[in-house]
Amino acid sequence: MKVIGMDIGGSSVRAVLRNKYGVKKIIINRGMNLASVSEKEIEEILSKVRESFGSVDVINIGASGAGTKNRSEKLLRVLEKLFPDSRFFLKSDIEVIAKLCAEKENAVIVIAGTGSVVVSTSGKRKGGWGYLFDDEGGAFSIALKIIKRAFEFHDGLIEHDEIFDRLLDHFKVNSFQELSNIQVERNFHKKIASFTSNLIFTPLVMEILNEEMEKLARRVKALAAEESTDLVYAYGGVFSSRKIFEIFREKLLGFVVKKCDIDVADELSKRRNGI
Repeated sequence: MKVIGMDIGGSSVRAVLRNKYGVKKIIINRGMNLASVSEKEIEEILSKVRESFGSVDVINIGASGAGTKNRSEKLLRVLEKLFPDSRFFLKSDIEVIAKLCAEKENAVIVIAGTGSVVVSTSGKRKGGWGYLFDDEGGAFSIALKIIKRAFEFHDGLIEHDEIFDRLLDHFKVNSFQELSNIQVERNFHKKIASFTSNLIFTPLVMEILNEEMEKLARRVKALAAEESTDLVYAYGGVFSSRKIFEIFREKLLGFVVKKCDIDVADELSKRRNGI
């Protein structure tokens, strides 16, 4: 049996093929949030998966933006066109991550990538309202606060911090005026979020991280109280920083906080009978 596990995110698509001969993996560095892509774009991206893997028996998918019927149906129409002989099992990326991190436990799962959301294994949720409204603890929110402080420095409102020099270097610009042009670029929120992986932990950065992790922890505590659990799993690129993970864990004294380092696409490729 040939099974594909697919992790469709806002920044990339990861797919793993597993069969009796072994495992094959591909990464497509093009995001595909179902809330903002057309069927044509979906077909362009997933055609690369078809070209790499050919026909398969089962495709298990966790997809960003698949939380509503019309979005999931849009993806399924393309899959049926490209893989007419396959069976499909589709859930939102949030549902899949929660299940894979804590399948048989009563737990709260914190997902912090470009954005952030707090969910429970029973399906309840806090946050995740998008980068314009909250998403504290996500990479975009953290980086945006640093950029705002950089402009405050430029305007003479605060003292210089070493992180501002790194900011200009990361975005390959020579001035704060040039830096402001990021906001007119397509997918600017992803570009801004990329800076969080390049932090140095200056006093200003530590202040911002403490603010962000405190808000994220408050959502965790609220949901944990509703679910009567003290078990928390932390998943996502933000927590790949050991320092940030430790700051987050310090905000949750009395809780059991564990990192969840699963490879979603790989785990989904192991499931022959659906998610």
